[in-house]
Amino acid sequence: MRIFYTLLMLVSLNLSGQTLQTFHSFKVKDIHSDSISLSSFAGKKLLVVNTASFCGYTYQFAKLQKLDSVYQNYGFRVIGFPCNDFGGQDPYADSTIETFCTNQYAITFPMMSKISIRIGDTSDVYKWLQRKKLNGVSNAQVMWNFNKFLIDEQGHWKRHFLSPTEPSDTAITHWITSSVTGNLPLVKHNSGTLLFKNPVDHQLYLDNLDEGREPSRISLISVEGKVVKSWIYQNGIDHIEESVANLANGIYTMEVIRGNQAERHRIMISK
Repeated sequence: MRIFYTLLMLVSLNLSGQTLQTFHSFKVKDIHSDSISLSSFAGKKLLVVNTASFCGYTYQFAKLQKLDSVYQNYGFRVIGFPCNDFGGQDPYADSTIETFCTNQYAITFPMMSKISIRIGDTSDVYKWLQRKKLNGVSNAQVMWNFNKFLIDEQGHWKRHFLSPTEPSDTAITHWITSSVTGNLPLVKHNSGTLLFKNPVDHQLYLDNLDEGREPSRISLISVEGKVVKSWIYQNGIDHIEESVANLANGIYTMEVIRGNQAERHRIMISK
């Protein structure tokens, strides 16, 4: 699969016949000064953000970490680029920045070495992010810390958000989950087989539900851990069909409890 995305990167052409670079075209140094090719992120959706340790938006580190943790298993990562250009709010060396991020926010998403965006020699990555003639999509000037760029699985520029946009904004989370696909799984459920459609559109459908005499409780849980829908059925129910039309598109956990036994399955609502 990685070879496929690399080939796409190499053959991406603009209208003039010149090869357009993608995000995957660049090599950078990570926060430990090790060289890293951004092509190593091929096949993943990315949120790229310029960070600072002493900014009014520094609190977004916690939300960025949560976003990365929740959606990492669904082919998504956050990548941070520390920068001191805006208000001088990240003045220290990479090792100090790493310690701050670890101790204050338990950051586990990839952090790169500190770069320049506006002052001095602008990072090649950020030249590409900001200039339409390089990314082939849009001009987008970074004016402050915690600007956010969305990059698709092929390394193409998709969207730019200014500092006030929260990492949890639905425009971001819906984009992350927009191409998550499922199938029609056959999942063992106690002594039998539970059938359910995945992705789900407006109706949640489960079959082969009645395998015993205990009542069943079925719940849908958001990525934030909140139960957003719950149904209780008495014994004798073989299948159910319930509306989820009022729920937002996205990824949910479906919890099925029968007696003292429980199982959970990831589903996606995509209307």
